[in-house]
Amino acid sequence: MHQAKTIPIGPRVVLVVILLATPPAVGQPRGEPQPQSQPAPAPLQVAPTPPPSPFDQHRIRLGLGAGGGSYDGNTYFALELGAGYFVLRGLEIGLDLTQWFGTDPNVTQLSPQVRYVFYQLLRAIPVAPYVGGFYRHWFFWEGRSDFDTLGARAGAILGFGGHAYLGFGGAYERVVSRCDNGCDTFYPELTLALVF
Repeated sequence: MHQAKTIPIGPRVVLVVILLATPPAVGQPRGEPQPQSQPAPAPLQVAPTPPPSPFDQHRIRLGLGAGGGSYDGNTYFALELGAGYFVLRGLEIGLDLTQWFGTDPNVTQLSPQVRYVFYQLLRAIPVAPYVGGFYRHWFFWEGRSDFDTLGARAGAILGFGGHAYLGFGGAYERVVSRCDNGCDTFYPELTLALVF
C-alpha cells in the first residue's frame, strides 16, 4: 500500500500565519479582545500513485492462445501468437496470427484487433472485464478461396502483478466476404499474455 506524500506549506501561507499569531501592537487598548491565533492549515495530501498494471499506456503484450474449432465438418486445434500495444491506459491495438492443426485444408489466420480493458475495476474486484473488435483474414493453402470475417469479443482478465494476465471470454465472428452456409459462429477464448 502506498503512503500519501505531504507537500510543505509555501512561505506566503506561513507568513500569514505568523502575522496572525503576533501579539497586539503597543498602544492597543487593553479592554479589547486579543486576536486569536489561527491553527496552521493541514499539509496537502497527494493521491497515491496507482500500482503498475499490465494495461498501462506504452505497455507491450505478447500472447499465446489455444483453442479448438471446426470448419466445413472438420475439427481443428488452433494455436495463436499475438502482440499488442497499449496506446492509452486500457486501450490496446494488436495483431494475432493463428495456425489451425488437424485435417485438410491447412488454415492460417491473420487478425488485427482493438480491445478495451476496464482496468478501473481492478481496485474493487480481482478481474477486469474487456470488450473488443477484430477483422480476420483466413488463408486456405489447399485450393480453397480465402475469406474475411469481422468479430466482437468480451470477457474478463485476471492479472498477475504488472507483467502477466490470464484472459477468458467468448467471441462472435461473421463471414463478410463470401458465405454459403454457417456464416456466424460463437466460440470461447482463453489467453495467457506477458506484458512488458
